[in-house]
Amino acid sequence: MGEHFKVKLTNPERAEAFRKIVGSDEVFVESPAPEIANLPGLGERRAFKLDLDMYTEDEKTVLAHHIAQKFQLDVEYVEECLESFGVPILADDCTVIIKNPQRWVS
Repeated sequence: MGEHFKVKLTNPERAEAFRKIVGSDEVFVESPAPEIANLPGLGERRAFKLDLDMYTEDEKTVLAHHIAQKFQLDVEYVEECLESFGVPILADDCTVIIKNPQRWVS
């Protein structure tokens, strides 16, 4: 389902980071509806979950290295967390894009 849902990052810093990581400021997410995520240092926030299945192993590696560097964490630890928990994208920092919205309206 991830190929149908994207968000466009509107936060300039995050948009630039994702352009470097995946070549776009539009990223695939698992659902068009954000969920509540408990984020370290931010508490409970509405967030979309990046659809990692839509990205290559190389892109995921670049993402893990970016996160590790940004938060001064071990890359292997970040890779484990990506597999276990995924990647939240703050809802306040983006706009939802739904491809073929008529498919999802009943």
